[in-house]
Amino acid sequence: MATSPVFITLGAVLFLKESWNRWLAFSLLLSLIGVLFVITQGSLATFASLSFNVGDLLFIGALCCWVGYGLIGKVVMRGVSPLFTTAVTTVMGFFFLAICSFFEHGWGQVSAMSPQSWLEMVYMTVFATVLAFFLWNQGVSQIGASNTSMYMNLVPLNAAWIAVVFYGSSISMQQVFGMVLVIAGVYLMTRGNRLMAAKQKQPDANTLGT
Repeated sequence: MATSPVFITLGAVLFLKESWNRWLAFSLLLSLIGVLFVITQGSLATFASLSFNVGDLLFIGALCCWVGYGLIGKVVMRGVSPLFTTAVTTVMGFFFLAICSFFEHGWGQVSAMSPQSWLEMVYMTVFATVLAFFLWNQGVSQIGASNTSMYMNLVPLNAAWIAVVFYGSSISMQQVFGMVLVIAGVYLMTRGNRLMAAKQKQPDANTLGT
């Protein structure tokens, strides 16, 4: 999750010819450092002790798929709306997931799910899937894949404060510092884009003089 904005940005610059500027580069680096502070609690020992297993390889595969989704989505939405794109991808995703789920033999446990589990499932379906993907596609359509990917750095930040408020988890000052870096990086990216857009809109003095 922390590295996906980097790869999406590089892919958008290389393959979609999106602009690259110092604001985007600096804000991307700042947010990435902030995310590392949040997930490692500012401990170099935690970062150095990270190991890779089969689950990590699956996450790397998911990262590649997500980067491809972000880049291809930008191309697709040049001709169709974000809402239509979300509808088609959601239906296709449901089809493939339904097939794969039969091999896990978990459908017999559905009737034994608790009310809390059903509420969480509804939330994941409505908010974390349909609404989230629609807003993501809307963002990619309007500001591009590279700028949209920057907001993914807010995911671990939100997960941290939700864990504190609703699940009684603790939070360290290093993680708070990381959250500040993430927010600062996203803000600088947004601010830099606005400044560059305003600069491009200013009439050329030489052109006015002629």
